[in-house]
Amino acid sequence: MSASSVTRLSRSRRNILATRRAPSSAADSTSAPHDGTESSSTGVSVRPEAGVTPQSSDSAVTATRTDTTETPTPRKKQRLLWPDIGKGISILGVCFLHATIYTPDGVYTAANAVNDWLGPVRLPMFFMVSGLFSYKVRRQTLGELWHSRLRFLLIPYLVWAPLELWSKMWANNFEIDTHEIVTSVVHGECGLWFLHCLVLFTLAVWVTKWLPDHWALAVSVLPWLWQMCNPVTPTQSHIFNYMPVYFVGVFMRPALLALARKWRSPWCWAGSFALFWCTKVAYSHFGESYDHLVEMGIAHNDAGQLDVLFSSIRALGALPLSILVCALVAQIPLLARPLQYIGQRTLVIYLFHMTAMNLTWDRALYVYGIREDVTNASDNVRMACIFGLFILCLASGWVVEQCKRLPVVGWTIRPSIPFFHFPLRERKAASAS
Repeated sequence: MSASSVTRLSRSRRNILATRRAPSSAADSTSAPHDGTESSSTGVSVRPEAGVTPQSSDSAVTATRTDTTETPTPRKKQRLLWPDIGKGISILGVCFLHATIYTPDGVYTAANAVNDWLGPVRLPMFFMVSGLFSYKVRRQTLGELWHSRLRFLLIPYLVWAPLELWSKMWANNFEIDTHEIVTSVVHGECGLWFLHCLVLFTLAVWVTKWLPDHWALAVSVLPWLWQMCNPVTPTQSHIFNYMPVYFVGVFMRPALLALARKWRSPWCWAGSFALFWCTKVAYSHFGESYDHLVEMGIAHNDAGQLDVLFSSIRALGALPLSILVCALVAQIPLLARPLQYIGQRTLVIYLFHMTAMNLTWDRALYVYGIREDVTNASDNVRMACIFGLFILCLASGWVVEQCKRLPVVGWTIRPSIPFFHFPLRERKAASAS
């Protein structure tokens, strides 16, 4: 066979192979992101340049496939640090507040000043961070919303809230009223009301999915208008206080993230502190001074409504300063790491810390009759009790963290894991494979 015949044959072979490969290459190019490289999906063979040794047809096809399938490695999204720090500070503030309340006359100690300053930050930061990562629920169906978010809130609440109420009744030797427990859980009148509110707020954001963002944000203040003409229950006060905060986290996410990146700006610090101080002063004069308002002739119901209104205003006013503080703490590894660790485990601490105090401390106060002794003790003794209960709250979180590995119990904390675990079978299957 002559050299020209061999050349023509090899060219024909390359053209046939390129033609056969063209449809699959075109399909890949429509789905893969464009990386700036030239695609060979046209089906046209490329002749080698002069001076370059031609490759065999098989190797050429292999090289072409390698080039077309190369895509840039996706960058791993870096987890924001300051929201975890904010949750860590919040759960520590919640535990310290409850430790103060559980201590007889603990509110009359120096701990009350700490609780007063953390008041605008504790729960508002919780709700704001929860809303910050909840915008995607507006794009989900109700089934997707259940699997991605609602079940992680509702199942732990329905399991652990009755336990908290039962432990409170048992600790004080009250008659266990099942109907009262069920009613309190349904209405959110229990120690775990935060999860109850999160379920309602998530559904409210989902319902407003057909509204523009600014109109959906305006919906969150409608409860303010309603409560001005109606009596306020504890559950409603929680909704009125924190629904605007949650919606701000959802619909003002870009502005909040931009503010966190400006933690070096002295103007942001000055403006945020001024806003915090003004709302705090307004609350102390019109909201916190409930008895003073009643003495001025304002009806009890109206005074309670003003308290709810200005409490919500105070919570919104504290958000910018809280974000800047968390962003600043994120730059200090010695503080950031433990707060981040705690912030990623807020649920396990929140679920059981009050139940732990009911089963131990509150029960001991009743059984041994030492409530009066603690009340009449010095401030140092009561402060020691507060710090002891604070440590107990954190230890209860560690206990629940270990319970996540147990069958059934672990599912009530994190419903994404199987209801039952068979670790022995899993190990055998892994070793066999």
